[in-house]
Amino acid sequence: MKQFRLVAICVLLLSFAPGRVFADLPEPKARENPNITAGRKAIEAKDYQGAVGHLTKAVQDEPKNADAHLALPGASGFCWLASGAQPVR
Repeated sequence: MKQFRLVAICVLLLSFAPGRVFADLPEPKARENPNITAGRKAIEAKDYQGAVGHLTKAVQDEPKNADAHLALPGASGFCWLASGAQPVR
């Protein structure tokens, strides 16, 4: 039951402000990991599965990179919402 509540809250938060989730990400750095750059571009193109792949690789390449860790859950959530999945009841 707790998992359902958590999923429901996440879905509600993501559904009310999808554009704002990534609006607060820091600007790209001059020497940013290319997978983060590709992930950002995929998010802008609404290719959430592609973004998840790029950001997962970025986390694997640089496990201490906060930008990659912060962007990955949002991209995963959008990917889940775009698939039309419904919370389990």
